Amino acid sequence: MRCWSLSGLPVTLNGDGSQSPFNHSSKRAGQTTLLDKTKSITTDNTTAALSHLAFCALAALGLARQDGIVGTPYAENLFLIRGLATAQKQKRFPRSVAVDITWLLERGPAGKLRQHLESGCRQ
Repeated sequence: MRCWSLSGLPVTLNGDGSQSPFNHSSKRAGQTTLLDKTKSITTDNTTAALSHLAFCALAALGLARQDGIVGTPYAENLFLIRGLATAQKQKRFPRSVAVDITWLLERGPAGKLRQHLESGCRQ
């Protein structure tokens, strides 16, 4: 499961929803390889980009609420769909989160985009 948190810290979840630490039992404690460091940097960058995407979407939604543009859950969802579609079309976010934007847009008609952004997980 690919997850992120608004704090920017990566979270890995098992299929049952419980958190799972990264387990490298084949190495001695404290030993890392170049491949591990590269994966870590890539994961950190993707996690940061996903956190940034969620933050931007939720901040824009909050401002739209304050301005009276969004008043109902349906209007919220429509606002987020339009914003994500524009962000995808204009490539406003890194390529590493393009799959996540597509995933969010596919779930948009179900009416729970805000909840997906707030929870920060996709399966």
